[in-house]
Amino acid sequence: MNSIQAFLGESGLKILFLSVALVIFYFFIIRPKQQEENTKDNFLQSLKKGMQIVTIGGVYGKIHDVGQTTIVLEIDRKGSQITFAKAAISIQASQELEAKKATVEKKEKAQK
Repeated sequence: MNSIQAFLGESGLKILFLSVALVIFYFFIIRPKQQEENTKDNFLQSLKKGMQIVTIGGVYGKIHDVGQTTIVLEIDRKGSQITFAKAAISIQASQELEAKKATVEKKEKAQK
């Protein structure tokens, strides 16, 4: 540490530590958040009529119509429809079912 401190000086060492902290902050916090937002945006752009989805409020439904910023969900077999903002869409229903299956399988393996 003394050789690095002698080379950089005390203020240079502080700048080095700050720079390393910023790089770590970027790769562990900012970058994953950006990737998550891109994935969500791509999912929302790929919404099509007939897809089974789940809203952030837990409402399951089938997409009846897709607008610029809204979607119309058909929520029962009688044809009841509700309009939601696209931002209120959580995931595709089939993805949620797969995640639940994986969780159940892990629990079963842990019990054996």
